[in-house]
Amino acid sequence: MIVYISSPYGGKVENVALAAEAMRSIIMSDRTCIAPHVMLHRVLRDYSSDERDHALRVCCDLVGVCDEVWALAPGGRQTPGMSMEADAAKLCDKPVFVFHSLSELKEAL
Repeated sequence: MIVYISSPYGGKVENVALAAEAMRSIIMSDRTCIAPHVMLHRVLRDYSSDERDHALRVCCDLVGVCDEVWALAPGGRQTPGMSMEADAAKLCDKPVFVFHSLSELKEAL
């Protein structure tokens, strides 16, 4: 099973760190996962609307090859990018699980 991690990004280092910690926890529980913004922030610039659009396309394409989407929405905050990823999951009949904190996600492992 491959888990797609959806979480806030917005060009913020702390959001990348949150996604990386979620990724680490999921991997350490013997699951395979991907969090595109953990790698894409090194390649594409979020402040460029053209590059952001390309990144969101890549993210939605990757949702299609994963089995589930785990949305990490701290405080219930879901960003427009996360909504796009959830919509892509629904189009592909992929389940979306929402976690309101990293600790809630870890408890589910």
